[in-house]
Amino acid sequence: MASSSNAFTDLKPPSSCLHPLSVLDQYLESMNPKENSDAGTSKTHDEVLQVVDFLYGNTLEGALHILDDAEAVIRQIVCNSRSLYLVRSSSNSRGKEDPSSYLCILPSKDCSHPIYYCSCRSFLERSRSTGICLCKHLLALRLMPVLQVQCTTVETVSDKEFANHVIQQMSIH
Repeated sequence: MASSSNAFTDLKPPSSCLHPLSVLDQYLESMNPKENSDAGTSKTHDEVLQVVDFLYGNTLEGALHILDDAEAVIRQIVCNSRSLYLVRSSSNSRGKEDPSSYLCILPSKDCSHPIYYCSCRSFLERSRSTGICLCKHLLALRLMPVLQVQCTTVETVSDKEFANHVIQQMSIH
């Protein structure tokens, strides 16, 4: 009997259990590309939002708030095939003087070991207490292409400048 229980403990979880956004990624990849045509865009957006609301609940509300003003609050920095995003804090987007932005990293589609990261307090507390590494900033960034929201600030930098951005943002938080 002990050998049968070892067989169960040796099993690895499905990839969808490794990170909460991977479930959304799998859903989006399974969608028929023809549904993303101009005629079906509104229907597709509504369907995606319903699925995201079911999967992530209250986090969606915060993500949509960020996307409402994405042009003003999201900055993308690109170096080769890597990207990082600077998402202005909610207090700063309301006109306060706090210049802080959260450093967010989403993995590229071809990444074999996806790493999601946000320097916000919610991400750090959730990942520490529940192991669920998700916040409204990461969800907003993942929904941007689906909802056809663009960053107006996209900056292409050298490796050294990219590293400096990461170091600067990590030292703030």
